[in-house]
Amino acid sequence: VIDPGRLKQVLYNYLSNAIKFTPEGGCVTVRAFPEGPQHFRLEVEDTGIGIAAADLPRLFVDFQQLDAGHSKQHPGTGLGLALTRRLVEAQGGQVGVRSTPGVGSVFHVVLQRVCTAPPSNTEPARHRLLMIENQRSQQAQVIEQLSSAGFHVDTAPTGEQALAHARDRAYDAITLDLLLPDQHGLGTLASIRREGPSQHSPVLAVTMPIDGGDTATFAVANVLSKPIRTQEVVAAMAQIRPGSTEQPGRVMVIDDDPYALDLMRATLSGMGLQPICLLDGRQALQDIDHHQPDAIILDLMMPEFDGFAVLDALHRMPLWQHTPVFIWTSMILTDEEYENLARSARAVLSKGGGALANMLQAMSRWRPPVDALPHEDGP
Repeated sequence: VIDPGRLKQVLYNYLSNAIKFTPEGGCVTVRAFPEGPQHFRLEVEDTGIGIAAADLPRLFVDFQQLDAGHSKQHPGTGLGLALTRRLVEAQGGQVGVRSTPGVGSVFHVVLQRVCTAPPSNTEPARHRLLMIENQRSQQAQVIEQLSSAGFHVDTAPTGEQALAHARDRAYDAITLDLLLPDQHGLGTLASIRREGPSQHSPVLAVTMPIDGGDTATFAVANVLSKPIRTQEVVAAMAQIRPGSTEQPGRVMVIDDDPYALDLMRATLSGMGLQPICLLDGRQALQDIDHHQPDAIILDLMMPEFDGFAVLDALHRMPLWQHTPVFIWTSMILTDEEYENLARSARAVLSKGGGALANMLQAMSRWRPPVDALPHEDGP
């Protein structure tokens, strides 16, 4: 169900690249195999010079060529892989690469193999999601689940590729890997928030890769920036504010910084909401039945019992597991803070939390208002 001429061009670009950077006596291999029930994967593997991890984000970007080593002998425009990405994405597919310097590279493309056109009396799905995720296994499961739920999913395994996607279109939602190979995920999100058509796209989930290839996943309603951006908070709270002015919406704010609590209290009060500000996550969970919040704003970095621990505990509480939770954190964390989060995610996984299925279930229920969907030309 794809364009055969464009597929031939994509394979030609991959193969010519592989041959160009593989020395005499090397090997180029082409493979095709299923990727879930509705997609297939093509891979072109070479035994060439390989690509350094720092250079991977520059691939698939217009007019970008790697200057190191063997590539100096082969001048070009730097458009081949960028064109490949556009041809594949125009047909609802994704591209990617993995490489080891001195060993070789594997370039891949994932495309539909099952026609999923809706009946003529049904409007096609218009919800497009950007998945910023470096874990290949995580990508495949999320794409399969959300595609069947009516989402079109674009993937970006690096921060640079995520920014390129976000500059091209307005996404209805984003999922965010906090640890990417070229930069931290929150830094990528901060760049997306600064400008472009996706700067207001909500973040529906965050993931944290840990040792052994495992990943802890957490469904959220959005990620809010520290320091406070009033318009950002107003936009986030608009979706949960009750219609009655006699009963203002109750928002529980959990943060170990008293000054930050005071700022958020003033911001929410100015919006006509009722803030419930607490310094400790454990205490907040103990008192949640009493406070009956309509939404929760949660600091990610707190001592001992951090945001991940609170999210995991909330999911285990049937009455509150579907309460919208807005992560509130600085977009610039230190390496030590990211390591602390990784330890927390590891602890959550060790006791059976942070499961991918829980996050997918929460995301599958989400739909943006039709009026909020972007209108654009092209695929």
